[in-house]
Amino acid sequence: MDLNMRRHSASASTKVFTLAVRAMADDSADKSKIRNPESAYRLFSDFRSQVSLLRPGFAGQAGYTLVELMTVIAIIAVLAGLILGVAGYVTRKADESRATADMEKIKNALEEYRVAYGSYPTNTVANNSSNWVSALWRERQFLVLKGWNNTTVVYRAVDPWGNDYRYYYDADGNPVYATNNNSKFGYDLWSEGPNMTNTSDNINNWSGPRF
Repeated sequence: MDLNMRRHSASASTKVFTLAVRAMADDSADKSKIRNPESAYRLFSDFRSQVSLLRPGFAGQAGYTLVELMTVIAIIAVLAGLILGVAGYVTRKADESRATADMEKIKNALEEYRVAYGSYPTNTVANNSSNWVSALWRERQFLVLKGWNNTTVVYRAVDPWGNDYRYYYDADGNPVYATNNNSKFGYDLWSEGPNMTNTSDNINNWSGPRF
Protein backbone atom coordinates (compact mmCIF):
# COMPACT_ATOMS: atom_id res chain seq x y z
CA MET A 1 0.00 0.00 0.00
CA ASP A 2 1.61 3.34 -1.04
CA LEU A 3 1.76 6.37 1.23
CA ASN A 4 -1.37 8.00 -0.18
CA MET A 5 -3.42 4.83 0.28
CA ARG A 6 -2.22 4.48 3.89
CA ARG A 7 -3.16 8.09 4.60
CA HIS A 8 -6.57 7.54 2.94
CA SER A 9 -7.25 4.43 5.05
CA ALA A 10 -6.09 6.11 8.26
CA SER A 11 -8.33 9.12 7.55
CA ALA A 12 -11.37 6.93 6.93
CA SER A 13 -10.64 4.91 10.09
CA THR A 14 -10.44 8.10 12.11
CA LYS A 15 -13.83 9.24 10.76
CA VAL A 16 -15.44 5.93 11.71
CA PHE A 17 -13.96 6.04 15.21
CA THR A 18 -15.27 9.59 15.59
CA LEU A 19 -18.77 8.48 14.60
CA ALA A 20 -18.60 5.51 16.97
CA VAL A 21 -17.41 7.52 19.96
CA ARG A 22 -19.98 10.25 19.33
CA ALA A 23 -22.81 7.71 19.07
CA MET A 24 -21.76 5.93 22.27
CA ALA A 25 -21.53 9.24 24.12
CA ASP A 26 -24.95 10.38 22.89
CA ASP A 27 -26.94 7.15 23.12
CA SER A 28 -25.27 4.60 25.44
CA ALA A 29 -25.62 6.78 28.53
CA ASP A 30 -29.40 6.57 28.38
CA LYS A 31 -30.82 4.17 25.81
CA SER A 32 -34.35 5.03 26.94
CA LYS A 33 -33.98 8.37 25.14
CA ILE A 34 -33.92 6.72 21.73
CA ARG A 35 -37.23 7.62 20.18
CA ASN A 36 -36.83 6.91 16.46
CA PRO A 37 -35.62 3.51 15.17
CA GLU A 38 -34.64 5.26 11.92
CA SER A 39 -31.73 6.87 13.78
CA ALA A 40 -30.07 3.44 14.01
CA TYR A 41 -30.34 3.03 10.24
CA ARG A 42 -28.92 6.50 9.56
CA LEU A 43 -26.01 5.83 11.88
CA PHE A 44 -25.36 2.49 10.18
CA SER A 45 -25.40 4.20 6.77
CA ASP A 46 -22.79 6.71 7.98
CA PHE A 47 -20.65 3.88 9.29
CA ARG A 48 -21.00 1.88 6.09
CA SER A 49 -20.00 4.81 3.89
CA GLN A 50 -16.87 5.35 5.94
CA VAL A 51 -15.96 1.67 6.19
CA SER A 52 -16.16 1.39 2.42
CA LEU A 53 -13.24 3.85 2.24
CA LEU A 54 -10.95 1.80 4.45
CA ARG A 55 -9.52 -0.52 1.79
CA PRO A 56 -9.99 1.01 -1.68
CA GLY A 57 -8.61 -1.21 -4.43
CA PHE A 58 -7.71 -4.05 -2.07
CA ALA A 59 -10.93 -6.09 -2.04
CA GLY A 60 -9.09 -9.15 -3.32
CA GLN A 61 -6.35 -9.10 -0.65
CA ALA A 62 -6.70 -11.10 2.56
CA GLY A 63 -6.08 -9.71 6.05
CA TYR A 64 -7.05 -6.53 7.86
CA THR A 65 -5.13 -4.04 9.91
CA LEU A 66 -5.66 -3.74 13.67
CA VAL A 67 -7.26 -0.34 13.17
CA GLU A 68 -9.80 -1.80 10.76
CA LEU A 69 -10.69 -4.66 13.13
CA MET A 70 -11.09 -2.27 16.05
CA THR A 71 -13.29 -0.06 13.89
CA VAL A 72 -15.60 -2.95 13.03
CA ILE A 73 -15.83 -3.94 16.72
CA ALA A 74 -16.73 -0.36 17.66
CA ILE A 75 -19.45 -0.27 14.99
CA ILE A 76 -20.95 -3.56 16.19
CA ALA A 77 -20.96 -2.35 19.81
CA VAL A 78 -22.72 0.90 18.93
CA LEU A 79 -25.34 -0.78 16.73
CA ALA A 80 -26.03 -3.39 19.42
CA GLY A 81 -26.62 -0.61 21.93
CA LEU A 82 -28.99 1.17 19.56
CA ILE A 83 -30.98 -1.99 18.87
CA LEU A 84 -31.32 -2.77 22.59
CA GLY A 85 -32.39 0.80 23.29
CA VAL A 86 -35.07 0.75 20.60
CA ALA A 87 -36.33 -2.67 21.76
CA GLY A 88 -36.56 -1.43 25.36
CA TYR A 89 -38.46 1.67 24.29
CA VAL A 90 -40.96 -0.34 22.25
CA THR A 91 -41.53 -2.77 25.14
CA ARG A 92 -42.07 0.06 27.62
CA LYS A 93 -44.61 1.79 25.37
CA ALA A 94 -46.49 -1.50 24.87
CA ASP A 95 -46.67 -2.01 28.65
CA GLU A 96 -47.92 1.53 29.18
CA SER A 97 -50.60 1.02 26.52
CA ARG A 98 -51.78 -2.19 28.17
CA ALA A 99 -51.92 -0.53 31.60
CA THR A 100 -53.93 2.37 30.20
CA ALA A 101 -56.38 -0.04 28.54
CA ASP A 102 -56.78 -2.07 31.75
CA MET A 103 -57.43 1.05 33.81
CA GLU A 104 -60.02 2.26 31.32
CA LYS A 105 -61.85 -1.04 31.80
CA ILE A 106 -61.61 -0.66 35.58
CA LYS A 107 -62.96 2.89 35.38
CA ASN A 108 -65.96 1.75 33.30
CA ALA A 109 -66.62 -1.15 35.67
CA LEU A 110 -66.55 1.21 38.67
CA GLU A 111 -69.11 3.46 37.02
CA GLU A 112 -71.39 0.51 36.27
CA TYR A 113 -71.08 -0.61 39.89
CA ARG A 114 -71.95 2.89 41.16
CA VAL A 115 -75.04 3.04 38.94
CA ALA A 116 -76.16 -0.37 40.22
CA TYR A 117 -75.43 0.13 43.92
CA GLY A 118 -75.32 3.90 44.41
CA SER A 119 -71.66 4.08 45.42
CA TYR A 120 -68.24 2.87 44.36
CA PRO A 121 -66.91 -0.19 46.20
CA THR A 122 -65.02 0.71 49.37
CA ASN A 123 -61.33 -0.12 49.47
CA THR A 124 -59.03 1.59 51.96
CA VAL A 125 -56.01 -0.68 51.45
CA ALA A 126 -54.94 0.66 48.08
CA ASN A 127 -52.30 -1.95 47.23
CA ASN A 128 -54.68 -4.90 47.80
CA SER A 129 -56.82 -5.36 44.72
CA SER A 130 -58.61 -8.54 45.85
CA ASN A 131 -61.28 -6.64 47.82
CA TRP A 132 -62.53 -4.38 45.04
CA VAL A 133 -61.96 -7.04 42.37
CA SER A 134 -64.30 -9.30 44.32
CA ALA A 135 -66.99 -6.59 44.20
CA LEU A 136 -66.54 -5.95 40.47
CA TRP A 137 -66.10 -9.53 39.34
CA ARG A 138 -67.72 -12.22 41.47
CA GLU A 139 -71.27 -10.91 41.67
CA ARG A 140 -72.11 -9.39 38.29
CA GLN A 141 -68.85 -9.34 36.27
CA PHE A 142 -68.67 -5.60 35.83
CA LEU A 143 -64.95 -6.08 35.25
CA VAL A 144 -63.35 -8.86 33.20
CA LEU A 145 -59.62 -8.79 32.59
CA LYS A 146 -57.49 -11.23 30.60
CA GLY A 147 -57.48 -14.72 32.11
CA TRP A 148 -60.50 -14.22 34.34
CA ASN A 149 -62.88 -17.11 33.71
CA ASN A 150 -63.97 -18.49 37.07
CA THR A 151 -66.37 -16.49 39.24
CA THR A 152 -65.50 -18.57 42.32
CA VAL A 153 -61.94 -17.25 42.20
CA VAL A 154 -60.97 -13.85 43.60
CA TYR A 155 -58.45 -12.58 41.09
CA ARG A 156 -55.98 -9.76 41.52
CA ALA A 157 -55.89 -6.88 39.05
CA VAL A 158 -52.21 -6.82 38.12
CA ASP A 159 -50.44 -4.29 35.91
CA PRO A 160 -47.83 -5.22 33.25
CA TRP A 161 -45.06 -4.83 35.84
CA GLY A 162 -46.49 -7.43 38.21
CA ASN A 163 -48.01 -5.08 40.79
CA ASP A 164 -51.62 -4.63 41.83
CA TYR A 165 -53.48 -1.70 40.32
CA ARG A 166 -54.07 0.75 43.16
CA TYR A 167 -57.62 1.80 43.99
CA TYR A 168 -58.75 3.87 46.99
CA TYR A 169 -62.26 4.92 47.95
CA ASP A 170 -63.99 5.23 51.30
CA ALA A 171 -67.76 5.33 50.78
CA ASP A 172 -68.25 6.93 54.22
CA GLY A 173 -65.81 9.75 53.49
CA ASN A 174 -64.14 9.12 56.84
CA PRO A 175 -61.88 11.01 56.93
CA VAL A 176 -61.89 11.45 53.13
CA TYR A 177 -63.41 9.70 50.15
CA ALA A 178 -60.05 9.65 48.36
CA THR A 179 -56.71 11.37 48.73
CA ASN A 180 -56.56 13.05 45.32
CA ASN A 181 -60.15 12.92 44.03
CA ASN A 182 -61.86 13.66 47.31
CA SER A 183 -65.57 13.67 46.59
CA LYS A 184 -68.49 11.28 46.79
CA PHE A 185 -68.13 10.70 43.07
CA GLY A 186 -64.35 10.57 43.06
CA TYR A 187 -61.81 7.82 43.67
CA ASP A 188 -58.08 7.29 43.22
CA LEU A 189 -56.98 4.74 40.63
CA TRP A 190 -53.38 4.29 39.58
CA SER A 191 -50.50 2.05 38.57
CA GLU A 192 -47.06 2.48 40.11
CA GLY A 193 -45.50 1.99 36.67
CA PRO A 194 -42.21 0.20 35.99
CA ASN A 195 -40.38 1.95 38.86
CA MET A 196 -42.24 1.82 42.16
CA THR A 197 -39.77 4.21 43.81
CA ASN A 198 -40.29 6.94 41.21
CA THR A 199 -43.73 8.53 40.94
CA SER A 200 -42.91 10.26 37.64
CA ASP A 201 -43.81 7.12 35.66
CA ASN A 202 -47.11 6.52 37.46
CA ILE A 203 -50.32 6.25 35.45
CA ASN A 204 -53.28 7.64 37.36
CA ASN A 205 -56.65 9.41 37.15
CA TRP A 206 -55.64 12.71 38.70
CA SER A 207 -52.40 13.85 37.03
CA GLY A 208 -50.22 13.12 34.00
CA PRO A 209 -49.79 10.81 32.34
CA ARG A 210 -53.57 10.30 32.57
CA PHE A 211 -55.78 7.64 31.07
